Amino acid sequence: FHLHWPEWLTGTSAGRARRVAGTLRDTGVPVVWTQHNLAPHAAPDAAALYEPWAASAAGVIHHSEWGRAAVTGRYAFAADAVHRVIPHGHWGPLMRPSSEIDRAAAEAELGLAPAALRIGLVGVPRPGKDTQLLIDGVHAAARRDVQLLVLSGDGEHVPDDPRITVLPYEEVPRDRYDRRLATIDVLALPLDGGTYLTTGQGADAVGAGLPALVSPWPYLTEVLGDAAIPYGRTAADLAATIDALDEATLARARAAAVDRRPALDWAVVAEDTYALFDEIAAAHPR
Repeated sequence: FHLHWPEWLTGTSAGRARRVAGTLRDTGVPVVWTQHNLAPHAAPDAAALYEPWAASAAGVIHHSEWGRAAVTGRYAFAADAVHRVIPHGHWGPLMRPSSEIDRAAAEAELGLAPAALRIGLVGVPRPGKDTQLLIDGVHAAARRDVQLLVLSGDGEHVPDDPRITVLPYEEVPRDRYDRRLATIDVLALPLDGGTYLTTGQGADAVGAGLPALVSPWPYLTEVLGDAAIPYGRTAADLAATIDALDEATLARARAAAVDRRPALDWAVVAEDTYALFDEIAAAHPR
């Protein structure tokens, strides 16, 4: 039984989670748990929802070494559970390359003026995503050739600054998402960890070949390597990083994002995942 998000399976009822996990254990079906979160985003203190799955899991997939340490430090896993670090794959093969997209037309769809350097924020608004810090950092930056495009607005304070565009989050079809990515030169990842153990936004940076401005959250630098450009911790740190960004830095990070693709290829991820399934199944014959 391959589990991803416990809260999607049983809701937020800890009692229901115990009953379902217990049923699988009693019938002898081994569980492999791919861990995306340290706890539900909407209920960060709901450890009781995850505890029965930690106790029951025969195999555990972590998307980073940092994530493995974080989650095993919080939950009690079975002593014989098999832990494996398998990264989150990237979606590059499904993406339309930006070279095939008319950037000016994509900008016009969003009401954007051309920019020498556009920083973009994508993804669902969540606790742990500091959109306001990103807005404040760009507003404090001295350079005038930079723009910020926030595609996950959720009630932040937006200053009167023509460089900053904040649009409410909406789920869009793949083709429209690809056109939006084509307007972005640097992907911003202002994530502080929180309940995150992973994020698909880093995988999008790799798939699209984009440099990434990253917070100190350890997952980002581990997964992105040299594609990550750390910006520090504060809006002032971010402003200074933006003002110092030059083409050489961006080119190195852009090339590093492309270089990360083989390691995050879903074909590689699939083989490693199947190998773990095979190992767990062989150890738990029915």
